[in-house]
Amino acid sequence: MKRITKLNILNLILIIVGVALIILQFKINFVPISKTYFCFALFLILTGVSLFYKFILFKSDSSLWLSIVLLGSGINIGLLNVFNLDYLKFSVTFLISPIIASLFVGHIFKDVLQLKVVGYLIVIAVTLYLFSFNIVKWYFGIIIFIVGELFLVIIFRYLPKIFKNYKR
Repeated sequence: MKRITKLNILNLILIIVGVALIILQFKINFVPISKTYFCFALFLILTGVSLFYKFILFKSDSSLWLSIVLLGSGINIGLLNVFNLDYLKFSVTFLISPIIASLFVGHIFKDVLQLKVVGYLIVIAVTLYLFSFNIVKWYFGIIIFIVGELFLVIIFRYLPKIFKNYKR
């Protein structure tokens, strides 16, 4: 059986499962969140599963990255709505998915660019975390952000020996 046929069969199964879960949510309301958030989170999760299977079949780094981001975002949206948490305070949690995805892609495909993206996203996430919980004033947050980014530029410029086995 061809790989594209296997992918199409999985997509058909995911569509059937998705429609069944949406019907159950509308009839029974088995997850204590609104129906629109449930449908959106379910769509993200099912699309992520489909792209992850595409990564397994075709060894595509973009499919792996996007599948991890979609899975993480769908789970994040679901958990934030189940526990009634504030989106603005926990906006930092949405940066965890691209960080984990870039780590996986950078490690599996030996890509330095993805590891650089991880460093920059971590600095952005730390700065947003400090802002969202009012730990620092805005001017200290900007200083932390600029110093962190400059530190990463220096690290990635002057320490290429760390990444000698990776693509550039």
